[in-house]
Amino acid sequence: KGDLTTTTQVNTRVLDRSSAVNYNKEKSRINFVDGLRGIAAVYVLIAHASNAIFVPDLFGGAKITGTIIDRILDIFLLFLQSFGHYAVVLFIVISGYSLMLGVVRAKDEKLSNGTLVFLKRRAIRLLPTYYAAFFISVVLLLLLSPNVPTVENIITHIFLVQNWFPASIYSIDGPMWSLAVEWQIYFLFPFLLIPIWKRFGSLVTVVIGITSGVIIQFIFDSDQSYIFAWFIGLFALGMLAASVGFTKTARESSWKKIIPWGGLTLFFIVVWGIIRFASKTNNFEQDINWYKDIVAGIVFCCLLVYLTNIQTGAKGDSAMNILFRLLSSRLLTFLGSFSYSIYLIHAPILFLCSTLLTKLPVPAFFAWCLILFLGVPVSLICSYFFYLIFEKPFLKFLQTPKTRPSLS
Repeated sequence: KGDLTTTTQVNTRVLDRSSAVNYNKEKSRINFVDGLRGIAAVYVLIAHASNAIFVPDLFGGAKITGTIIDRILDIFLLFLQSFGHYAVVLFIVISGYSLMLGVVRAKDEKLSNGTLVFLKRRAIRLLPTYYAAFFISVVLLLLLSPNVPTVENIITHIFLVQNWFPASIYSIDGPMWSLAVEWQIYFLFPFLLIPIWKRFGSLVTVVIGITSGVIIQFIFDSDQSYIFAWFIGLFALGMLAASVGFTKTARESSWKKIIPWGGLTLFFIVVWGIIRFASKTNNFEQDINWYKDIVAGIVFCCLLVYLTNIQTGAKGDSAMNILFRLLSSRLLTFLGSFSYSIYLIHAPILFLCSTLLTKLPVPAFFAWCLILFLGVPVSLICSYFFYLIFEKPFLKFLQTPKTRPSLS
């Protein structure tokens, strides 16, 4: 979900109040961003695979064995299923961060080659892969599901507005809803968010993004079950992280240097945990609220600035930072390189696997274990081949002679 492009070259000079940090290493890339994408995409896959399709009462009170094993299974499911939505929050924050990098690194602080080129590049990056996954999902539903997609379902998905229609938002390929939200934010980015940022700065952009999103949400969808307009604020938090991390202004440079971003990340994790686990319902995925997402977005914003400081050498020692090294590892950056395909295609693959498993004469719990422990690796393998066929070829259109696909 979200802007899921690959790593980038960083050719810029980061200025703070007292000195200039020369960061003009020709082959340096922001690998930790891909690592975060990889973790988020795989977690969403595992969360959806663990949804106890064959054991509906497993979550919150399993009666499989009649022993303490049932409680252990409940805790296991709690861990697997409680944070899938926040992986989507992370994707949106990363999207704002990634797209804002091109703006803050530009001398004139504008989109490279203008708004039309920006929208064209976004369309090339996202839409061919999206429509390929959409087509595969529709075919599988027509062949295997009694719930045939309606005309409304298909049209809203084609135009990426399914999040505005309650009956359509999850009707074909559930995870696609966040791509619709992100696509709509792309049009706000050059026409609303960047002008506000240039005139008033990052904090005001975040406040306006959150406020406008919440207002839109409560006007059209007060129960917060679709639209997800507050994602505008999450995107703006990503913009703030990029602006602070690579800013040319003295004020935000001072924020980068003075504010303890690592400690702030831990503080908001605690705040978010208190709010989250104080929920009235035990079904976390059905207890989504804008303010919880915003706190989670602040966590990811602070984390991105903290990791950026290590990346640029402005603060910290990347050689000794375990989290930074883990996120920049080959395995996670590899997963991140095709995380967009994982996010788009895993649901239809899991649907196909579950349909086949229902035809096997095996106990329900054993079938659930198969979908979790066999369906996940199968989905990853299929996602990679999907990436090679439907995603990677279009990345070539975004390449320049001297660079690989950039974050912008």
